Amino acid sequence: MRMNRRKLVIFHRWLGLIAGAWLLALGVTGIFLDHDEWRWLRQTEVQENWLSPSMMRYLPATVMRYVVADPADENSWIGGSERGLWITRNRGATWEALRFPNEQHPQVLRFAKIDVNNQRLVVIATDDGLWMMPEFGGPISRLALDGHFINMISPGATPHSIIGVDDFSTVFTLDVTQPENIQHLYFDQPKISGLPETVTLYRFLFDLHFGYGLMSRKWSTWINDFGGVALSVLAVTGFLAWYLKRWWRRVRVSTRPGSLAVKPFRTESPPPDRPIADWYPRRQAAFPPMPRGA
Repeated sequence: MRMNRRKLVIFHRWLGLIAGAWLLALGVTGIFLDHDEWRWLRQTEVQENWLSPSMMRYLPATVMRYVVADPADENSWIGGSERGLWITRNRGATWEALRFPNEQHPQVLRFAKIDVNNQRLVVIATDDGLWMMPEFGGPISRLALDGHFINMISPGATPHSIIGVDDFSTVFTLDVTQPENIQHLYFDQPKISGLPETVTLYRFLFDLHFGYGLMSRKWSTWINDFGGVALSVLAVTGFLAWYLKRWWRRVRVSTRPGSLAVKPFRTESPPPDRPIADWYPRRQAAFPPMPRGA
């Protein structure tokens, strides 16, 4: 059975519009997800009825990613994630939010426990530098590296010290009793033995798909953003091209004085006794007709 050509065109057109909407969603969300430093993406909440059943299963995991326990009280834990910081004193049955100074709300990325003068100190790595908690659940104060994205910390090799990574690139160490003395360790081309000389095809395709397979993280981020903008522009202009073409084909503004009516295009030839500017749509009559005999 032969499909009607008009139906095939309509079917193709609607498939194109659906694909354009999906490209727009991919482009916009891709730009957002490419920037871990945008704190509001991690802390802005959506309505529960927006979530699918599969997303509801993982909802509790987005609250507590990192947990540290009080060595003096096994019932007291501190939990944190990109969404904030909480404490429980009954082994997780109930949780209370812990507040940062001046109503700040950084993303919590790691914990480290160290001993300072027989006192257990909790160091908190965030997207806004390092913070410390002298007492378990006590007041939080700023430690060092304001405004830095600290993605990892761990107790250091010496007492009172920690080691961490600044923005996935620079390793640093510091003594918490002298936080102004920060030592940065730069590794241009480290030599690490025992690692494989190749990567799996899956890993290569994974990094290539997310834009990190060929260039550095900074340049890859810019390339990904450009690709997201290009997809969005492609989708929007494709929709406009379809809509405006449809609109121009079906309607025209009447050129009669004082008339606001919208009339369909005429397909027949204009009468010989009427000026061409009175018959053609306004967009085709932008230029006045040439005088006869010119």
